[in-house]
Amino acid sequence: HMDAEEQCNSVSGYFRSFVLSVEKSSDYDRILSDSCAAARQKIGSLLLLHPIKAQLVISLSFYKHVHGEKETSEKVFRSICEPLLYGDNVDQYLGRAKSYIRHGIETYERLGSGWIF
Repeated sequence: HMDAEEQCNSVSGYFRSFVLSVEKSSDYDRILSDSCAAARQKIGSLLLLHPIKAQLVISLSFYKHVHGEKETSEKVFRSICEPLLYGDNVDQYLGRAKSYIRHGIETYERLGSGWIF
């Protein structure tokens, strides 16, 4: 869901990123699903105007215990940037993005020196 005033950034007027407001959760699959649902609406409305390149970016907090103290770290996971045209199946794109990001999260937890979500 977008805020009342749509939050977005622009790089020289060419690239825009939109902040999608999703509820925090202790389940990254829920965060991914909620992010995809919010992105589906935004991408659908943009595709009615013109072709776009889309990339889903998810920021998560990880923690681990070091010497009895809890440390936290922010990690960002990105899907592959893909061009989308009017008529493309947005759900298929979001399915690929979700799988790619989920794989990145699972790999990070497995190889991330003790960091867990």
